Amino acid sequence: MEVEKKKVISVLDSLPKTPIPNLNDKYLEILSYISKHSEIIMSKSILLCSHLSDIRVNTQIKETIIQIIYQALKSSPNCFDYLLQVHNVFNVLFPLCSLSSSKISIVLLLIFLHNPQLFTDYVDQNPNSIDPLIFATASQSIDSGELLLRIFCATHSIMSVLTPKIITRVKDFPAKCAIGMMLTSAEIQKVIPISDFVDWILSKPFITIFDIKSSCMLYPELWNESSILLCLSKTSPPENFDSIQWICEKPQELFDIAHQECEIISSSMLYNKFHNTSIDYMEGFLFVRIYLLSQCNPTDVPQDVFALLSKVLFHENLVVSLSVVQLMIIWSLRFNYIVSNYHIFSISKYACDDSKPEYYREICIYALECFSNNQELALHISQTLGQTNMEIVHSYKWLFPHFSKFTNTFKTSNKYSKNDILQALGALLNAIEEKNDIQEI
Repeated sequence: MEVEKKKVISVLDSLPKTPIPNLNDKYLEILSYISKHSEIIMSKSILLCSHLSDIRVNTQIKETIIQIIYQALKSSPNCFDYLLQVHNVFNVLFPLCSLSSSKISIVLLLIFLHNPQLFTDYVDQNPNSIDPLIFATASQSIDSGELLLRIFCATHSIMSVLTPKIITRVKDFPAKCAIGMMLTSAEIQKVIPISDFVDWILSKPFITIFDIKSSCMLYPELWNESSILLCLSKTSPPENFDSIQWICEKPQELFDIAHQECEIISSSMLYNKFHNTSIDYMEGFLFVRIYLLSQCNPTDVPQDVFALLSKVLFHENLVVSLSVVQLMIIWSLRFNYIVSNYHIFSISKYACDDSKPEYYREICIYALECFSNNQELALHISQTLGQTNMEIVHSYKWLFPHFSKFTNTFKTSNKYSKNDILQALGALLNAIEEKNDIQEI
């Protein structure tokens, strides 16, 4: 360790005499030591910042230095003290926001979180300093937008000073940044009225579930418009399941979805750009898409979607699996959709599986009762299982908002006999022997 420490100091000491074209190699070497010697490296913050402010130093070198600072600030809180001791450090850092590929916005955000008072005092006195940050945010930089939103909302004084600068560019900002500003400022909100809002947010290249939740806080009436489904279809995978719980808590709504809109929703499930995303994120992604499909007429849904739904029915995440069961229930009751014998048999198996939670079994039992309207197999099986405990069904916190629109009107029965049981067993045997296509629902 001591030998390595001496090596780091030696490289740092050689920087002032290093020709500018050779600086990047030196800084890359320094970067390799950042995890163990961040404080030693940041003790030379004045030198690092001098290179950042030197117009002769190219972008590649500056981005390497910014990466060093970023890693150092993450590794040790003491590194903030070294950096903030640099005279006019904000004058050095803010102009670098124009480097779109760097982590400068994150570096500034870390400083903001570490010492918000120092940060906001500077912006209050130097409002023009954030012009490069505004420009970067208007170029759809998510990190810049995160920082700019925090600065804008920091104090009433800053908000007042920045509003004239922001109001002409807010439409160009990432959705999260712009919506956050609109929620904070009535003056900013007027820039994008509800009549223009949907077209505006759909034009954004990146939308999150949080953005749509915030949109419904900004304009609650959006939830009553079918366009909210298109907005949700553009969202990226949620960070966790809890972040989509709000959808299940929204008021009931029911839409007549046009064929073209259904195609868009289906495509968002089949041809998404997030296929390499963590499986935990994709579970929430699937839940949202299946909720959206529950608003569509199944006759408008492509066969490729049915194939995917067949797989998701057996998903190890029970919430995701039950979302498909909910979808089948709604399609069956609303559109008289006929579920395949194969899936009726699969759901009946789940309904009798004591290893599954009670709410899961009860929803499966209820699904069979719903399918019995147009499926003889489902009728026979449901009569052997007894009547659904609807109190348990309605206590399930992941029900789609419009689920109860159908469950409140559908009447279940509790008629079964020995003959019914024998008929059900026979029907089950026939279902097993059938060579149903597993991709059909």
